[in-house]
Amino acid sequence: MQPITSAQNPGFQRLLGLAKQAKARQTEQLFLMEGPHLAAEAMAHGMAQQVWASQAALASSEGSKLSHEAQLAKVPLGEMSQGLIDRLCDTRQPQGWVTVARRPVIKGSELTLWLALDALQDPGNLGTLLRCAWAVKAGVIVGPGSADAWAPKVLRSAAGAHFAVPIQESTDLVSSLKQLKGQGFRIAAADPKGTLGHTQ
Repeated sequence: MQPITSAQNPGFQRLLGLAKQAKARQTEQLFLMEGPHLAAEAMAHGMAQQVWASQAALASSEGSKLSHEAQLAKVPLGEMSQGLIDRLCDTRQPQGWVTVARRPVIKGSELTLWLALDALQDPGNLGTLLRCAWAVKAGVIVGPGSADAWAPKVLRSAAGAHFAVPIQESTDLVSSLKQLKGQGFRIAAADPKGTLGHTQ
């Protein structure tokens, strides 16, 4: 791939849309991840479409390793100026890597546990719960009013859980729960203002 050095580059504008706009991520069924760890995860799961790195990142020992992994996975690896990578990232000190990945399709038909999230707006909390779901082999239903499950902050917090956890985005959480109940699932709810303890 040709290096990207200008913010006017159409390729950069597309990446900017994936980084900043949930609608763009939904339309293209793609998402943008920051950092070398998630780049490696995306390649390992066969979901990486493109990887971009700064000159300094490519020249590092980590860059050499990821370049080799990209070659083995047949994933295009291109160079982008650090300033443009900074614009795509919302971390204070971007590590010089961004990856475009396809949304994985993970079947949840054999799961015995689902976690339904109602209007969970904090991206960090959503990512944390995705990690928890990963640990207990549960699926996650993201209800309306929640943070975008594929937003960069959620992806960082989830630390790779997106490649293992079935994620459903529901526009009607009540209907989704009724469907699960019809399949034999028991429904339990947690409310921060509730008065009944979890051990009762």
